[in-house]
Amino acid sequence: MIHFSPSLKLASVHLSLSTTLLILVLIAFNNHLYAEIVLSEALSVEGYLDVCAEYNDLNQSAPSSGHSTLNADELSLSFLVEPDSILSGQLDIAYDGTDDGQGMQLDQALAVIRLEHGELTIGQYASMLGFEAFDPTGLYQSTTAYNLGLIGDFSVLNQYASGVKYSYRTAVNFFGISFQKGAVDIDANPLQKPYENTDSMVEAATARDWGAGLTSFLGGAYCLDDGGHRSSYSINAYLTYEIQAWIFAAELNRYNSKVGAQLSEHINQSPLLSLTAGAEDVLQFLLMANYTYSDTASITARISSSRHEATLFNDGGRTKADFMKFTTAHRQELADNLTIITELSLIKADSFTSAFVADGIQGTAHILFSF
Repeated sequence: MIHFSPSLKLASVHLSLSTTLLILVLIAFNNHLYAEIVLSEALSVEGYLDVCAEYNDLNQSAPSSGHSTLNADELSLSFLVEPDSILSGQLDIAYDGTDDGQGMQLDQALAVIRLEHGELTIGQYASMLGFEAFDPTGLYQSTTAYNLGLIGDFSVLNQYASGVKYSYRTAVNFFGISFQKGAVDIDANPLQKPYENTDSMVEAATARDWGAGLTSFLGGAYCLDDGGHRSSYSINAYLTYEIQAWIFAAELNRYNSKVGAQLSEHINQSPLLSLTAGAEDVLQFLLMANYTYSDTASITARISSSRHEATLFNDGGRTKADFMKFTTAHRQELADNLTIITELSLIKADSFTSAFVADGIQGTAHILFSF
């Protein structure tokens, strides 16, 4: 499939010794890290280091609002086994070095069997859904569209799944279908991971390149959990249009869950509320424009929205919360393997309670070393 994938105020910066040493080592070897590292004829490794500076100034009750951090945000390694053969393998591991990170984590562990028509993927692999990439090397911005800073990541699309996937692609068409046991959303809001630990799940997607710079994508996921008594589904669609130095994108997500998602979990875990919530409906969209003004630099503007409506168990009523995010970003390639991405976002919230108000500014700057 096809994944298209300002100044920053730092109030109290802290940088660990290990992070500093790692940055210095990578800078020292910067000229040697231009391509994947070949360990043998059958094994190679590639990856990236993401060093991130972040500033949040949100009018929200979170105790960390208004703070700044500087971290080795993520170190990711991808081991490729016989990548060009009929049977190949891949192992992706990452270390999350942020303050609230999860440490070492497994992103992908898979085997690929190339068939006469298409290919079969077995193991844990990336979801087909979503316009935006799952790692910073494939993003036009520093943060994803539905990441609302300190209040959490409100994306309703899973990132990785464990199961069996069949995919088929031509020069202009793509089709994929995945049968899996549950899913994981490694980088999402820790309060809730949609579809995690479900009994069964199916994901399907199709994409087409219509020519003249226009591409389309349509996909969805359906799952059963709790012994098949409750179900959830998501629908993801997006269009991209490329003309000369411009890239435009529009995405729409529809999500329905009988067990709740981000808003429900915020309500259930908030010490400020005596409410409990369950089923939830979510509607999200993004609009993006990217302009490449030189061989090594581009600017991006993005508007994204996340609208949530959840059922309250207390009285059966419905509660709503709407979030908007306005983002500008600049991406500069300093070398073949060195990129700086700066971003400034304005976040607006309209919620039934001040516990979820998160108006304010989020600023980030990422330095990416890739190899």
